[in-house]
Amino acid sequence: MESNTKETMEVVEKKGDTIGVIICKAVGSSDPSVTNSFWNVVKTLPPNVDGKVDGPRVYFKALTERIGVYSDKDCSLSVGKIKDFLGGSFEQFSTALPSYGDYTAKVVEVKGRDALVEIIPDISSKTPVLKKPKDVLAETVERTGLSQDEVKARLDLIKFYGVKERSFMFEQVARMIAPQPEGENIPRPAVMYQQGKEEVIKTLLYAASRGCYMVLEGAKSVGKNVAWETMSYILNRKLFSLQCDRRMCREDAYGRVGTDNSRTILSTEEIADMLAEYEFAKLNGKCGADSIAPIIENIIGNLSPRLVVNYGVVGQALLHEQAGYGAILLLDEMNLSDPSTFATLFNNLTDRHSQYIEFDTVRIPISRNMIIGGTQNSLGGEFFGTNALNGASMSRWGVIKIAPPNDILGLLKAVPDVDMLEDGVLETLNRIYSDFASAVSCEMVSDACLNVRGFKAATEMIICGLPIAQAVIQFVVNSITDPDESEALAEIVKANCK
Repeated sequence: MESNTKETMEVVEKKGDTIGVIICKAVGSSDPSVTNSFWNVVKTLPPNVDGKVDGPRVYFKALTERIGVYSDKDCSLSVGKIKDFLGGSFEQFSTALPSYGDYTAKVVEVKGRDALVEIIPDISSKTPVLKKPKDVLAETVERTGLSQDEVKARLDLIKFYGVKERSFMFEQVARMIAPQPEGENIPRPAVMYQQGKEEVIKTLLYAASRGCYMVLEGAKSVGKNVAWETMSYILNRKLFSLQCDRRMCREDAYGRVGTDNSRTILSTEEIADMLAEYEFAKLNGKCGADSIAPIIENIIGNLSPRLVVNYGVVGQALLHEQAGYGAILLLDEMNLSDPSTFATLFNNLTDRHSQYIEFDTVRIPISRNMIIGGTQNSLGGEFFGTNALNGASMSRWGVIKIAPPNDILGLLKAVPDVDMLEDGVLETLNRIYSDFASAVSCEMVSDACLNVRGFKAATEMIICGLPIAQAVIQFVVNSITDPDESEALAEIVKANCK
C-alpha cells in the first residue's frame, strides 16, 4: 500500500456552509487502479484564483472503525484518512459535526499525495450521529442535577423496558428526564409496572418524546396508574393527577381567583403603633400630607381583602413546567366525565396550536414539554357512569388497551411480608385467579372479577390470619354487583380451597 505524504500542511479557514477543512493522507485501496485514477483526476484540475481546485466529490462517514474519506458513496473503497482538522485532532473535528453523520467532501488543494478536503453536509442523509452511553449519562447528569447513580438507574430502566441503547430513540427519551427542585427528585415507587406484551412503558416513553398524548384503557387494577407512576420515576417528572368526574368544572381543573379576608380587622396594638407613628411625625413638625398619607394607606391596605389565585391540578402542573421542572399531567378515569365538559376543558390543552390557558384574570403558557396522559375504564359492565368521549376529543389521543394479566403470582410476591405465608398459599390464589379468567373467557362472568387489587388486599388479610376463601370472597367476590356472578365465583373459590 503506497504512502507518500507530508507531515504538515497549511489549513484554510472555515467559510460559508463548509463545516471544516481536513488534510487527507492517501493510503491506497484494495484496488490500486481506483486510487491512481482518483489522484490523477485531481492533479489535472487547474486551480482557481484563490489557488484552490474544484476537485471531485468524495464521501465521508463518521463512527466507523477507520474514519476516512472514501471514493464511493458505499464507502467500500478508501482513498484517504483524516490526519488533521483545522490544526486539531479528529476528536475536535467530530465534536464540531452537526446531528447527521454523512457528508460529501470536495478536494480543494493537492500537494503530492496530500489533499486539502472541504467537508460539506449531505442534506439527504438521515443517519444520526449517536452519542456514546457515557456521554448520554454525563449530559443528563449535568442537565438535571441528578447524581450519576440516579441517572444510571433511570437509563437502565429505559433499556429494560425495550428502548435500545445507542439508538436515536434512546437519546430522545433520555432528553425527557427532567430536573426537580432541590430535594424533590421523584423516588422509586414501591411497585413498578411489569412489562407485558403491549410494551406499555416503551410506547409511553416513545409518545412522550414525540409530544403525543396517550390513554391507558382497561379493567380495574390492571396497572394503569402504576404505569404512569413508573413513568414519573423514570423521567423524574412530578405526577399531577386530576380525578375526572361528571360534575367537574373549569375551576376544579385550572383554579379560581378568590379573596383573602383574613386581614379585615386590625388589632388594638396595630392601631396604637400607627397612631404612635403619627404622633411622632406631629411632634417633629412634620404633620403634612406626605407624612399622614403612608399611614392611611397602610390602614386601608390592611382592611382591604387581597385577591389570591387557588390553582387546580392542571394549573399547578403548568406552573411547575413554567418554573423549569418536569411534570406529567394525568387525567385519571377520563370517561367518567361528561363528554361535552371534557372537550370544553381539555381540547385546547391538547391542541398543538394553543399557547395559553386562561381563567378569570389568569393566563398561563402551555408548555409543550409537559407530558399529558390519561386513563379510562372499559365502557359498560361494572363501570357505571362511564361515557364514550366524543370523536373530536379522542382524535387527540392514542389509546393502549391493557388486558388483565394471565398470571398474578409475581404481583402477589411483591406484597410486603408475603414470606410469612405458608407454602402453597400464593399458588392457590393464583389458581383461583386463573379459574376466574377461564370463566370470563367462557362468558360465564364479566372481567370485573379479575381484580388484581382485590387479590393483593386478600393476600394482606391472609397474612393477618384470615382463611383464603374468606379473604378472596370479601375482597374480590363481594365487590361484584351482579348476584349471579358473585354466586358462581364463590363456588370457584370454595372448590380451590377444599
